[in-house]
Amino acid sequence: MQRSHRSKLLKNRLKIILFVFVAVTTIALTVIARPVAHLTLTAWSARDHRQPLPPGTVNDASHLNRQLSKLIVSLELLRCYYSLYLEMLYVKVRRWRSQLHTILWVMVSPWRSGRAKRQNRTSSQKL
Repeated sequence: MQRSHRSKLLKNRLKIILFVFVAVTTIALTVIARPVAHLTLTAWSARDHRQPLPPGTVNDASHLNRQLSKLIVSLELLRCYYSLYLEMLYVKVRRWRSQLHTILWVMVSPWRSGRAKRQNRTSSQKL
């Protein structure tokens, strides 16, 4: 009698666990499937409505901002400009570092010379 009662309880527990598992899985798949379905339908129904632009005009991605361009700069020109700018900045930094090194050397050199003299005195006294 007890054995059958236990087996019924186990079967009921397994049914409850299986039901909860199926419910959670169904909810999770529904939550995930809705955005996936929306993106799929949007991509499927999307059409390319772009029209060629007349020369001298630019437009953004929304295709709502067409305007005349006053200046069109090539990327190669910008790359050359910024490489020259970085080169000049590098030269300035190197010059500044050498000046700073000189200033620090002038500030430290009296201390270094005094220390060197003390070291020479102590080494000559040891002999």
